[in-house]
Amino acid sequence: MEIPFFGEWLVRVGAIDAKQLDAAIEQMRRVNRRLDDLAVARGWLTPGQARELHRAQLKQDRLWGAVAVETGLLEKDQVEELLREQGVRQVRLGQVLVELGHIDEACLGEQLDAFHHAARIAMLSRVPPSGMSACPITRYVIEHVSELSMRMGSLQLKLGSVEPWVGVHDASSVVARISVTGDVSVTIGLEVDRAFCEELACGFMGIPADELDAHLRADLLREFLNVLAANARSALTNLGSVIELGVPQHGALEPPAEAMALRTPRGRGWIAFRYA
Repeated sequence: MEIPFFGEWLVRVGAIDAKQLDAAIEQMRRVNRRLDDLAVARGWLTPGQARELHRAQLKQDRLWGAVAVETGLLEKDQVEELLREQGVRQVRLGQVLVELGHIDEACLGEQLDAFHHAARIAMLSRVPPSGMSACPITRYVIEHVSELSMRMGSLQLKLGSVEPWVGVHDASSVVARISVTGDVSVTIGLEVDRAFCEELACGFMGIPADELDAHLRADLLREFLNVLAANARSALTNLGSVIELGVPQHGALEPPAEAMALRTPRGRGWIAFRYA
């Protein structure tokens, strides 16, 4: 059973329509700002420093504020002030929908209860194949890809159904792959559509969709895959494993492999794993 986003749920049950959902998502993007954006707005960081700090934080799999203080770009009290500001600014989808007049609070509460109940049932019914469960790299990636997409580009991502990987689904997709060797050997592949890349680019690099060309989409996906694999290597190395990463490559993963569907509010994709 597929787990929808809450906004999709509201559209499916007829509580709101698709245009109202789009308007609320755009409002959330304007209001919910990342810590580095807030630091630049205050003049505490330059845009270049913010980008470098963001990249450093992703590669170390540590909190943004800790890396900012360690590198000397910000003081601890500055990070704490940014966190307070972000907390005051942060809004959720339901709150925005109520403020825009698209749903009332009573209906919102009823739908939240129904949504969480359906999501729990869906989670209990989803069992990954034995190959995915047995490989520590695969297991780490599956468990952390949603967290990384949120941290990297403020992008909500959900894992969908498991299916055999038979090759690229759409010729217009953006594809990338990376090899992992050592105590475990697996090649990880990503295939995503343009909407997925546009959402990630907007959150990660602040690039509007109309400025994102094919070259930037390919670079962005390789960087996302590289950071995901590097985080897995770091976590497993700390547990005593010996892991080596190849260079992220443009191109699709060759079947046979195991894949899981990926979904963002507007984009779609797949992450696939082929074992040596």
